[in-house]
Amino acid sequence: MVPIEALNVRICDYFGVPTLHTGAVLRPPAAASFEEETNGLTTTRSVNATCDQMAGAAVDLVTFASDTQQVSIIVPPCIGSATNGVLWARLTTKWVSEVRRYTP
Repeated sequence: MVPIEALNVRICDYFGVPTLHTGAVLRPPAAASFEEETNGLTTTRSVNATCDQMAGAAVDLVTFASDTQQVSIIVPPCIGSATNGVLWARLTTKWVSEVRRYTP
């Protein structure tokens, strides 16, 4: 999910895109720990899921960044998966709880 060695992780919760609701930045060593947890998620190339989300439903955007590169992971509401644009990952309760810890 994260093919770079991230120095920082920005976790944002958008409500009624593009309105930023809450956000946080993780720095070393917390960034490396969350990157490791993210890369431990089970991945697939596609996801078969549908969801009827309300207009303006919250969307999480998790951006992993080094000095020269970044990878963003979009967490759509209600399907239990996230994507970096290439891979999909099944979210664990622990991973979602970590994101919620920074975007209450």
